Amino acid sequence: LIGYAGSRKKENMQENIRPNILKQVGYSFIPHRYKNLTAVKTGSMIGFVTLLSLASTICILASFIIAYMVRGGADDFLDWIPEFELRNGMLSLEDDYYEKDSGNVYVYLNDQVDGFGQDEIDYISEQGYSKVILGGNEKIVLLNDGEYVEGYYAELGEDLELNREIVVEKLMPLLWVVFGIIFLLFFVGRTFWYFGCASLYFLAALLITSLFQRKIPAGTLFRVAVYAKVPMFVVTTFWTAPYLSGIFRIIITAGFMIFAIGHLLNSQELQNQ
Repeated sequence: LIGYAGSRKKENMQENIRPNILKQVGYSFIPHRYKNLTAVKTGSMIGFVTLLSLASTICILASFIIAYMVRGGADDFLDWIPEFELRNGMLSLEDDYYEKDSGNVYVYLNDQVDGFGQDEIDYISEQGYSKVILGGNEKIVLLNDGEYVEGYYAELGEDLELNREIVVEKLMPLLWVVFGIIFLLFFVGRTFWYFGCASLYFLAALLITSLFQRKIPAGTLFRVAVYAKVPMFVVTTFWTAPYLSGIFRIIITAGFMIFAIGHLLNSQELQNQ
């Protein structure tokens, strides 16, 4: 009995040891290990997500830079810039339209129309493009891996004047600085987005457990939501398959949460016996 009690005590002590960052990544893929993750302090959890987001951003930046250099670097970038002029919130082209098609990227500009909408961009994306830019003389719409954005040139400032010559002579030297700023903003936005999505999962789990009258501390549920997002976050950093849609990612993340919560409830019941 003494030996058994000692082994149980040792096992409990091992379970209560808070996992380091690498173990947090590994345990997030194993639902029955979430019991260890719920012991992580709030500051450590925030630091973990921040480092995870930073690592993901660096990987995306590295792949972008490699692809950028392989495709010809600045020279290839210049090939994507048509002869254009942006003045008083209006776009004009030297030709009636500009079209560029490269792999999964499609760009179409036409100064004979005011702009395009989501119907047109959806039609283009159905042809197999994951990145689409459609621009008229007043409005531009973009699709980037399922994220739709639209805007008017006038929103950039009516005093803004821009053309190909200005881009080549003045903006090209600042290209790497612009890349750095974009990815810094991407990193910050990605981190806040992570916690925002985790909060939604947490609220859903809190509502469901309340309806079924199962008592799990709110802090525990929030940690489950945070770590349940890790698997799909890591996978989509390195693999952006078309079928990894938002719905698919939600289902997978919810599945991890369900299994993790199930193990936590079973652990509570065993402790109460």
